[in-house]
Amino acid sequence: MAYVCAGGHLNGFCKLHGFSYTGMLEFIHADSSRSEMYARARQERADLLADEIVDIADEECTVVEVEDGVTTVGISTALVNRNKLRVDARKWVASKLKPRVYGDKLELSGEIGTPTKLSDDQLLERLQRFGVNLPGIVPKAEGAQ
Repeated sequence: MAYVCAGGHLNGFCKLHGFSYTGMLEFIHADSSRSEMYARARQERADLLADEIVDIADEECTVVEVEDGVTTVGISTALVNRNKLRVDARKWVASKLKPRVYGDKLELSGEIGTPTKLSDDQLLERLQRFGVNLPGIVPKAEGAQ
């Protein structure tokens, strides 16, 4: 489990030690405490990936070129794109390993896409279009209480 906590993945561990991936999964899930340890290790790996994202974002992407005694310093577009890919991959994996912390947040509200206010007559007319007939309901006249 330390291998996974340190940023490795189970498939890499199995290849390194010559184990069958499916056999290792069966071994892990055969015991609930091992299975729980593996789940925790994967979550800790998500935290490590998040830390790596910050390190990657802070990396220098400048290149220094010397040509005919002239030194030019600039930003390497290739390095920037490579770092963006590395960050995006880690963000995606972290969001799957620990979705409550690193997953996309869904904002839910009680509003639905209907007009803000419908009069009683408009509401009854709309209900009738859907085949709902409410003959016992008579809208109050406006201003009446």
